[in-house]
Amino acid sequence: MGSLGQGITILKNIIYTLLFLLISTVNLFAQYDPNMYYMGGMKIWQKEKGKTVTYSFENKNFVYVVDDSLVVSPSKYKYAVHFNDIKKMDFVHSGVNWGVVGIFSFVGFIGGALVAGFDVGGSGGRQVSFSQRLSIGILGGVVFGLVGSAISLAVPHDNEYDFTEYRFDEKKKFILEALDANKK
Repeated sequence: MGSLGQGITILKNIIYTLLFLLISTVNLFAQYDPNMYYMGGMKIWQKEKGKTVTYSFENKNFVYVVDDSLVVSPSKYKYAVHFNDIKKMDFVHSGVNWGVVGIFSFVGFIGGALVAGFDVGGSGGRQVSFSQRLSIGILGGVVFGLVGSAISLAVPHDNEYDFTEYRFDEKKKFILEALDANKK
């Protein structure tokens, strides 16, 4: 009975050690703050002393909603703006637009599979197997996908929102929705 008690004690110590290691190595972002957004680059047009002023922010920003204001990366910038003063916001998206790549790849796949059956040399109706059509379609999809990704990298795809016509409650709601839709 003594060795069983020692075995249980050793097992309990192992379990406690594993729990401690698990808890101490896991990211401690358990407290989700719904008033904080991690954003890419962005611009904010706001009313300031009767004029419209534009503020640009580099990539990787934390945007905090504090009462009725936005505060952008307080460790980098000294910037806060009341929701009423925001006229427009623009969220810069860099990188590949995967929707464009998907469309180009699909067109390349279908085009490659169809072209595989054409008699290019004029030697008379050649038979192409399904696997050959599939291979050429995949090759066409890859080539057209690469072209689509190059085009989407070259063309900026920003999301711009205009809030000038909204009352305060609607403006705040739409700004929060825009932040949520464009967070990283």
